[in-house]
Amino acid sequence: MILQVLISLVVGLILGEIVAEYRQKNLKLAFLLFWLLVWGAVGLVVWFPALTSDLAQILQIGRGMDVVVYLSVVLLFYLNFRFLVRMEKMRREITKIVRKIALHQLDEQTSGKSD
Repeated sequence: MILQVLISLVVGLILGEIVAEYRQKNLKLAFLLFWLLVWGAVGLVVWFPALTSDLAQILQIGRGMDVVVYLSVVLLFYLNFRFLVRMEKMRREITKIVRKIALHQLDEQTSGKSD
């Protein structure tokens, strides 16, 4: 019971932070809904752990905790993939910006020397 209360407090704090980030326009609505769903599911499983056993039976997986681990691993791999895609996109955009700045500075230097 103590662990359930502590985890619920942590989940509540995280949910509050997510909502605050959304209100400050740091999160899109889709991300808000995604994280509310994820942390809401964590809170639900904390208070109703039998749900994982029911889901395990439906998915024909041994134990409820196995379902949680499998879903967590899949989610983490997916989020890591999305993060890497976003980082690669940012790297390409930064490269383009730096290239434009370098060409602009080179153009200024060459046009300044001919005067």
